[in-house]
Amino acid sequence: MIGETGIWGEEEQGAHIFSYGVARWVAKNTDGIVYDFGAGNCSYSQYLHEVGKLVVSVDGFQIPELKIKQDLAVSFDLGVRGNVLCLEVFEHIPPQFESVFVENICRHCSDKLIISVAHEGQKGTGHVNCRPDWYVKELFESKGFTYLPDETQSIRSCAEGYVAYLRENLFVFKR
Repeated sequence: MIGETGIWGEEEQGAHIFSYGVARWVAKNTDGIVYDFGAGNCSYSQYLHEVGKLVVSVDGFQIPELKIKQDLAVSFDLGVRGNVLCLEVFEHIPPQFESVFVENICRHCSDKLIISVAHEGQKGTGHVNCRPDWYVKELFESKGFTYLPDETQSIRSCAEGYVAYLRENLFVFKR
């Protein structure tokens, strides 16, 4: 069952899909700590850890591998800044919680933000806040981030066919 703030329940956990290409790109193109916001089943966190990255998994649903149980739509501060990876989470956060969610991302990101946001009209379990590209770019640029079009195109090209929506939904920003 999906919670009021967009947290997935046990039934939805199996819906997480992993892209090796995107994970390899993140590993190759980040330095320092990587927060995996909305880690779900921790597949990206596990991959990044296995290749030697310092990664912290954060999600509202507690599973054994998860390091930190935290509702992303409630303000929090983990005290350390770094890169933030946030894949296919934004569209699950109801609009009334979007600003707190975005502030949590901004508070923890001191380097790269790698985020995907389902585009308008994209079907999916629990999609309540899909956004167009221009909205995502303007939102994070207004928060002091610089959109990186070449890196965005690079990571998008790494997404395999079974996650083709990531070729549209991924963005890379720099703080």
